Amino acid sequence: MDEARFLRKKVKAGRIDAHPTENAIVVNYEVTAEILTDAGEPMVADAKRCQQTIRVNNLSSGTDVEALADKLMEACKLITPVKFPELVQILTFLLRRSRTKEFKALVKEQKMAPKTQGSLLDHSRTAEVARVSELETYMELLYEKLSDKVRGTSLILQVAQNPDNLEEVVENEAIMGALARVLREEGTKSRDLATNLIHIFFILSSFTDFHHILKTYKIGNLCLATITREIARYDEWQGALAKKLDKLGRKSADAKDLLEKYNEQCFQQESLLYVATHLLLNLAEDTRVQIKMKNKGIVGNLIELLDRDNVEFLILIVNFLKKLSIFAENKDEMKQADVVQKLVRLVQSPHDALVAVSLGLLLNLSFDEDIRTRIIELDLVPRLAELVGNHELPQHYMLGILYHLSMAPSARPALFRSDLLEQLHDPEAPMELVALWVNLALDPECAQRICADGGLGRLVATAIELDDALIMKVVHNVSSAVTGETKELFLEEIDALMGHVNSGAEVNDDTTVEALGVLGNIDVEDFDHRQLIEEYNLLEFINERLLPSAADDDVVIRLVILVGTCLADEESAELIACSGVVENLMGLLETPRRDDPEIALQILYVFYKLLFHRCSRGVLLKHQSVIRELIDFMSHPNVEIKRICNSALDIVVEVDEGWADEIRARRFEVHNATWIEAMRGGPAISSGMYGGDGYPYDAYGSQGAYDVYDAGDLGHYGGLDDNDGANLDFDASLYRQSLSASTGANLY
Repeated sequence: MDEARFLRKKVKAGRIDAHPTENAIVVNYEVTAEILTDAGEPMVADAKRCQQTIRVNNLSSGTDVEALADKLMEACKLITPVKFPELVQILTFLLRRSRTKEFKALVKEQKMAPKTQGSLLDHSRTAEVARVSELETYMELLYEKLSDKVRGTSLILQVAQNPDNLEEVVENEAIMGALARVLREEGTKSRDLATNLIHIFFILSSFTDFHHILKTYKIGNLCLATITREIARYDEWQGALAKKLDKLGRKSADAKDLLEKYNEQCFQQESLLYVATHLLLNLAEDTRVQIKMKNKGIVGNLIELLDRDNVEFLILIVNFLKKLSIFAENKDEMKQADVVQKLVRLVQSPHDALVAVSLGLLLNLSFDEDIRTRIIELDLVPRLAELVGNHELPQHYMLGILYHLSMAPSARPALFRSDLLEQLHDPEAPMELVALWVNLALDPECAQRICADGGLGRLVATAIELDDALIMKVVHNVSSAVTGETKELFLEEIDALMGHVNSGAEVNDDTTVEALGVLGNIDVEDFDHRQLIEEYNLLEFINERLLPSAADDDVVIRLVILVGTCLADEESAELIACSGVVENLMGLLETPRRDDPEIALQILYVFYKLLFHRCSRGVLLKHQSVIRELIDFMSHPNVEIKRICNSALDIVVEVDEGWADEIRARRFEVHNATWIEAMRGGPAISSGMYGGDGYPYDAYGSQGAYDVYDAGDLGHYGGLDDNDGANLDFDASLYRQSLSASTGANLY
């Protein structure tokens, strides 16, 4: 193996995003540190994802966005020229968002009077008491002037709010036809009229028996058109409001009156949007109707509405998105619209009901890897971990999201919570919680914290007491992740682990399998493995289970790894060489398990270790079949198998010249396989890397098997030279536009 003498660092620019809460741009990039051989070939590499935050201060309507973008690109080498249009777009978005936040803050200072606040369904303004016997009279009002139509629909709404009257309303085809006609022809003329009409149909939509009537009159299409129209109108209001506030002065009495009027109109509009959206949500019980809604842009409209502030309305919108998100097409559209960025604000809300439904939507979305990455980029992980302690929220949502996020190594340290760790000892601990810790235990930092203050001993005791395979899997993963003094803590748990293994439990029992995996990972320096073998009669236990058909593949591979771990010293190697293990391993290679690259690699590693130790080398050389197997496996497509075979055969050539010629000839044949077979006219021996199997060969070292490289020391090469990667601050007031802003249409 070539000695590592050189380091090479590569920086790859990634996507740029708007910061979710600040006036800042987040630049994502990846730093890769490679160790090179003398020949300049990379031996091992470690990649680290990083972020640079560029804060943009003093953004205003007079900012020259393109000039500012040019200056940002000069200062940040990670933003390439090809991303200039995207940078301009993000700066424009930040400018628009900052202005929106500014006047929203003013709006909140001038909340509507309490008498106009309340449920979005409490919008009826008539003081009359409606009677079901007067339905025909109320219907006649629908043919009068606009104010009479509003009064008539308000009275019909009162009648419909009593479930006992619904059947009479629905069976009156004249009334139903008139209501649908007025909504279609005059719904755009009065918001109160449209709200009353859609509210009547919304009440009907609460009963699936009436859905066919709504479909007959195409009420769903009318509601979709209403939502689209009102969203466009709201955008116009915001633009006009900002300009009028600038003109009037934001603290003036006229501005206060304007804001009160704006608040009242927003409440009225949200009442209309609420009933229209709720009606569509009820109709969406039919997946065929959902498809039609999706084709008409319902997902995009709902995402637009997430910018509203009314909690009752937001709960409805998020519930609707949650329902739609179970279909991949809708989920992809939400991902493209960056819905996670809008959910950041909702997850931080003080209203538990809103947070709960937002978590339900996030859980559905978090099955997508790109969305999980986005959640991490937006720094939502600490907030989500903090919410676990809030028992007012659905814990299965929280644990499901955290489990999905724990698949990303970079998120694991932030997910560690000691209170969650304590819950592992509860016999009623939910499956999602244990699965979360299975992933977190793979992180070295988390694994070390799990072991601290006697945590390892309590975890092992709980796994054995409850006979819980998943908790023992947590212990197994911890044993793979920790090193040094922390790994030595496992020496104190050998008695408990061996006690469980020898307790008479079924050998293929999942808890026993994981316990064997833990024992195979205890590769502590200067540990007396011979004492372990003799004290627990370990070789007899292993030999009985290495017989063909004696155990499942999972057991076999862990037993072979355990043998490889015990071969760390000469004394143990001598015991193992004379115990019959070699014959049993050769027997495994005569079965279909020979074709399993994981099992084959671990067996060949044991042969290599036996050849490595002088005291066991002679015993192995007497088994010519072992050497033959090493020679045969030289042509295996798995690169790690070929590497271990070559290392073992180097020792054979050095100590036994009798094999030298045959080994050299075989190496020549394998190395020149393509040319030789071309001359013979037959298929070439595969000498490439084993393709497409997905086995994590680089992890075998942590399992006590063949350890080629250790990339753990690359972590400190994650930085950039000079100012690359450092956060930057820019003053946008230095880049002013030369043209004055154009005036907009009046708000009212």
